[in-house]
Amino acid sequence: MNIRPAQFSDIEDMLNVKRTLVFSESQGVSFRGGFLLGTDAQGYRIRIAQGLTWVIDDDGVKGFSIMLPDQALRASDIWSRRNEVQWSIDPNPVEQSKLGYYDQLAVIPGPWRSLAPVIAIVSIMDFMRQKPDYVISSTVIKPVTNLAAVPYLQFLGGTQVGILDEVDPVVGQLVSDIWLAPRSTIEAFLNTPPSVAIGKYVQQAKELLHKYKV
Repeated sequence: MNIRPAQFSDIEDMLNVKRTLVFSESQGVSFRGGFLLGTDAQGYRIRIAQGLTWVIDDDGVKGFSIMLPDQALRASDIWSRRNEVQWSIDPNPVEQSKLGYYDQLAVIPGPWRSLAPVIAIVSIMDFMRQKPDYVISSTVIKPVTNLAAVPYLQFLGGTQVGILDEVDPVVGQLVSDIWLAPRSTIEAFLNTPPSVAIGKYVQQAKELLHKYKV
């Protein structure tokens, strides 16, 4: 098994991963993660072109992690909906900062799940080379409460700063928590991991970044 930057030839496999993880029911709580909505082939092509998409390769893609850098975030549908968010903070200083969006983390069931922390961390570390002020992400809470990414966001120092309540033409009412993590807490996590086990994941991520991005 290998973690590496994504290539355009990975797109069909990435779509298969997404199909594998589509929620089979639109209610309840999930700790494993999954997709209610998803990116199409062109969307993955754009993300790979930005150079912040990583995959788990084991005779084909078994998982991936995607960050959107500042310019891509501001050009996305996600950014266009920011005024619909019910913020618990003043969003203006955040909007004027250099941002990134943790877009997707997906790993199919099986031995590849053990690499989920590593691919998540290397994706973050890759993005942090751009010296952002904040990382933003979102987690769905209705119609499914998807808790899979929440521990990762909390480790990075992320806090819930808003709620987006919208009506999607596919799933109907869609409610998401909006998360925000400042660069200082992310750097603290990477420099001083909270446990020996997480420290090993961070070290693996550093080695991958050195292998592919130096």
